Amino acid sequence: MGHSTIDGTPLTMKLMASDAAELLKAIGIDRADVMGWSMGSIIAQEMALAYPDRVGKMILYGTAVDSAPVKAALDGMVR
Repeated sequence: MGHSTIDGTPLTMKLMASDAAELLKAIGIDRADVMGWSMGSIIAQEMALAYPDRVGKMILYGTAVDSAPVKAALDGMVR
C-alpha cells in the first residue's frame, strides 16, 4: 500500500483525500457521507477539511488526529 504511484510522488493522507474527492466527482457524486477506519479515518478528516462541501456526515472508527504514528508503522513494513 502506498508504493504504487505513477510518478514517485509521496503518498500522503492529503493526497489520498484528494483522490477520494476526485473519485466521487468522476462517478457523479456531489456530496457523500464518509466512513473511515484507522488510517481511512485520518483520510476522511483530511477530506472534510479540504472539501467541506463534498462531505456530509463522518463516521470515524479507530481514529487519530496525528498521522505520524500511522506513517511510522507503515514505513516500518517496507523492506
